[in-house]
Amino acid sequence: MTKSNTLEQSLKHASHVCRVINVMLTVLLIGAGLIWLTALVMSFAQLGAAGFDGMSLVAYIVLYGVLVLGVLAMLKLIFKDAVNSETPFTEKQADRLRFIAFLALMFALLEFAFTLGVTFEVVPRIGYDVIVNRGSTEPVISINVGVLVFSAIMYSLSAIFRYAALLQQLSDETV
Repeated sequence: MTKSNTLEQSLKHASHVCRVINVMLTVLLIGAGLIWLTALVMSFAQLGAAGFDGMSLVAYIVLYGVLVLGVLAMLKLIFKDAVNSETPFTEKQADRLRFIAFLALMFALLEFAFTLGVTFEVVPRIGYDVIVNRGSTEPVISINVGVLVFSAIMYSLSAIFRYAALLQQLSDETV
């Protein structure tokens, strides 16, 4: 087998993998969107019931859904371009990766703000303080370090992709 045949087979395999991931992301995006809309409708339905004042919960669900669906949509666009045989090293892809990093950072901040708000809005007579604060009767504020690391990795990848896109552009202009 020659080197060009091996390269063509590798490209064909990579294209197939990107196509499968693109389909899975489509299914995931639709499923997550339906679950998000269901949770939103159920939350709105509970707003007036039995003195439930859950506007902060509804706001959290709205923002959470927008952030998650935004990340999934950006990933889908990245793989859609790969399926269409576009080069991955473009500034457009770098911008998408940077936007994913931004959405992940906003997700971490949303979780931090929500746990901060819930921790100090606990209604002791209902007994939520132990449930909300992970079994502790003292207030606990959690920071999702995993999402922060993911955001940093995505930002780093966006910088690498931007650098590669500029190198590709320089190479194309030289030839």
